Amino acid sequence: MFTHLVIVPCHSIWKGGLLAGRDAKEWLLQSYQMEGDDHLCFIDHLLKAAKVLKEDQYALMIISGGKTCKEAGPISEADSYCKLLGEYTVAAISKSDYEERVLLEPFAKDSFENVLFLICRFYEVCGNYPSHITVCGFDFKRSRFVQLHLQLALKFEPTRVSYVGNYPMPKCDESQKELYYRVLKKGEEENASRYFRNDLYGIQPPLSTKKELRNPFNQRHEYALTNPCLRFLFERMAQADPDKLDFEKLQFPWNESFVAKKD
Repeated sequence: MFTHLVIVPCHSIWKGGLLAGRDAKEWLLQSYQMEGDDHLCFIDHLLKAAKVLKEDQYALMIISGGKTCKEAGPISEADSYCKLLGEYTVAAISKSDYEERVLLEPFAKDSFENVLFLICRFYEVCGNYPSHITVCGFDFKRSRFVQLHLQLALKFEPTRVSYVGNYPMPKCDESQKELYYRVLKKGEEENASRYFRNDLYGIQPPLSTKKELRNPFNQRHEYALTNPCLRFLFERMAQADPDKLDFEKLQFPWNESFVAKKD
């Protein structure tokens, strides 16, 4: 039985190519992702997750990212990452692990959904919720994932969470790198963390607006049906009113105090 969820949040779409993602031209990158060679970090996130699988037989990797780019067509970020990981079978991950312990979550449109939807996907496949979660992603997003999403929004105990991170590596001198990282951390705070801090579930603008823009193919998930213990959360989130979430009273099936709600 799998008990350990390994999360790989996607940040782009790999278009394919002979260099297995090592060439920036193989990716649909935003301008801000180019200076630090972010695409190399994306590969590293996958390889770090593969290493966790190798070290823990109870771990299951789920790659998360929806069909967010109209230019790319109806392909999910998760699907492109999974195909890329296939280029590293044998070298980084065994063929059996790749086929049996790597799954996709093709609906997430932001970092909170990367976490919540993957927990739901884990339950769909395993019939139980994870007792431990490892996130493989950017280190400057560590606080957002661990504290805001898992600890505060979903009340997942921090002792049951691991974060394996890295940083983009811009090709410049040390003084320029220092400035680059300051700007990076400032951008994380101003463009994401501060909004989630005030809107943990991402149900109001500007977070909700961003998700609408990242759903050009109007995709819809069914996690409220496949995860009946979380239906109450999805229903309240759909109301887009944080006051109706009644945050203090929220319970989750991975908490000891959870009592299933009856219809």
